Amino acid sequence: ALFILATTEPHKIPATVLSRCQRFDFRRIGVADISERLTKIAEAEDISATPAALELVAELGDGSMRDALSILDQCAAFGLQELTREYVIDIVGIVDSKILFDVAEAVAADKAGEALAVADAVLKQGKEALNFLEDLIGHFRSLMICRAVEEPAELLERTAEAAARYQEQATLFSVERILY
Repeated sequence: ALFILATTEPHKIPATVLSRCQRFDFRRIGVADISERLTKIAEAEDISATPAALELVAELGDGSMRDALSILDQCAAFGLQELTREYVIDIVGIVDSKILFDVAEAVAADKAGEALAVADAVLKQGKEALNFLEDLIGHFRSLMICRAVEEPAELLERTAEAAARYQEQATLFSVERILY
C-alpha cells in the first residue's frame, strides 16, 4: 500500500509519521512554464487562443497549473471563435492591467482627479471595488519590487514584456512614495 499525504501545513504532521515518509516539497510554477503548457493543451483541445490570452491565464493561475487550467476551461466554455486577452479579462472579471498602469501614472503625476475618474469608470463597468483595490495593491507591490530589487523579473512572475513595463513605471516612484 502506498499512502500520499498532501498538506500546506507539514509542521502539523507528527514526527512519528514524518520519520516514515519521503517528503516532496512542491514549488510554484513559473508563468512561462504554465503558458507553454497551456499552449499545448489549447492545441490538443482545439481551443483557438492568442498567446497574450494564454499568458494572462498563466498569470492568473498564480503559480498553480490546476488553477490556470480551471481558468482556461472556464474561458473555453464560452465557445468563442478565438480566445483573446480582452475576452479573458471580461470572462474572469478582472481589471485590465492597462487601467492599473493608468491609475499609477496619474498618482505619480499627482493627478488625483484622473486616478479617481479611471477608478469610477472601472466601477461603472460593473467591476467589484474590492477586486479593483486588490489588483491595484498588487500593481504597486510589483512597482515596489522593481524599485527594491536589481533583477525583479523572477520575483514579479510576469512575462518579460510586462516585467519591463513595470520596471519602466517604477522609475516614476520612490519606495517611500509607493508605500504611501
